[in-house]
Amino acid sequence: MEVRSLMFAHHRLLAGAGLIAAVIAVVIALRAGTAPQGASLTWGPAPSAGAAPGVSAASAAPSGIPVPQASPGPSPASSPLGGLQLPLSVLFQQLNSETRNTAIGQSAILRDIGDAIRDRVTGFLNSVTAGR
Repeated sequence: MEVRSLMFAHHRLLAGAGLIAAVIAVVIALRAGTAPQGASLTWGPAPSAGAAPGVSAASAAPSGIPVPQASPGPSPASSPLGGLQLPLSVLFQQLNSETRNTAIGQSAILRDIGDAIRDRVTGFLNSVTAGR
C-alpha cells in the first residue's frame, strides 16, 4: 500500500514540475514577444557628440561619408507570438460568448431549482400546519 502512495506522489510531483515548466516557457515567450520596439543597433559609428538631439548622424557628419541609420525594430507580427494575436483574439471572443451562454443556462437551471424547492417546502409546511 505504501508503494502505491509513493508512486502517486511521484506522478503528482512530475505533473507539477511539468506544469511549472510550461508556465515558465509561456512567460518567456510572452516577454520575448512584448520586448520594447525601437531602433535596432547597427555597426555604424555613433553620432558625433556635438549633434543636437533629433539630428541624424548622416546630417551631422561633416566629411560627407554616409553614416548608416538605425533600422526600425521588428514589427509585432514578426515576434514569436505575433502570428497568434488574431487567432487568440477570436478564440477569446468565442470563449467569452460560450461562457456567457453557459452562465445564462446555469442561472435558469438554478432559478428553476429554487422555484421547485420553494414550492415543495411551501407544500410541506402547508400539509404540516393544516392539521393544527
